Amino acid sequence: HSLSRAMTNTASAMSHSASVASHKAADAVEHSIEKAYSSAKEGAGALFKEPATDDQPIPESKQYVGQPSETQILMCNPLTLDWSLPMAMWLVTQDAHRRVWVTTPYYLPHRKLTAAVITTARRGVDVRIIAGSRSTTDPWFMWYASQFVTQRFLQAGVRVYEFEGGQIMHSKTVVVDSVWSSVGSYNWDVLSNKLLEQSVTTFGTVEAAMMEDHFRQDLAKSREITLEEFMNRSLFRRFQCAFFYYGMRFAEMLSFWSYYDPQISTQQQ
Repeated sequence: HSLSRAMTNTASAMSHSASVASHKAADAVEHSIEKAYSSAKEGAGALFKEPATDDQPIPESKQYVGQPSETQILMCNPLTLDWSLPMAMWLVTQDAHRRVWVTTPYYLPHRKLTAAVITTARRGVDVRIIAGSRSTTDPWFMWYASQFVTQRFLQAGVRVYEFEGGQIMHSKTVVVDSVWSSVGSYNWDVLSNKLLEQSVTTFGTVEAAMMEDHFRQDLAKSREITLEEFMNRSLFRRFQCAFFYYGMRFAEMLSFWSYYDPQISTQQQ
């Protein structure tokens, strides 16, 4: 099986197991996921010979053209300790072949997802994030909080864009390797890990191609943030970003302590 097929099969296992309020069971599932990914990677080396271009699906996805799509509804539900959605985001990000394209109003991901984004970009995967700009982010203070982690992303090779269209950025989409896609209510932020969120995830080239087209359209209305530009921020702007970031961290601990789970904490390592 290819890595992309492993994404769907293992995310299904996580979705089933996450409803069990037992960390021991979750750890067992996570181990089986890592084992499945390792075996899937063994035969993937030859797939990287063809070049990938921004305007086309990645070449590896051709093997799935014409196959029926498989759809799952994944959740984030702290009342039942169902973390299938944030864990699926982590899994597909850390094991992507070539491409991870994300659209989110703002980003303050949990620690495992943050680590996955950074390590995936460092190994050469095309990781891009489109988020709101200062004028297209709602609520406005999340733009400042997101900026606190932007430097780490840029230094790792993640390409970060700010949407400058005529409306508020509120899309929540992910498309990985032109075969796996997600759309729903899940933001990459603090509150989405603590509230009841749902996303429709699909393994299929048709749906992924549509999501990539939408991403390209948003990209045309966005401005890329460079590391050089980012490092030239004023001290006051740096203070603002740190203030709102740690403010959100404090709100997370204060307001949702009963739902605390180290697997989806935003505390950075």
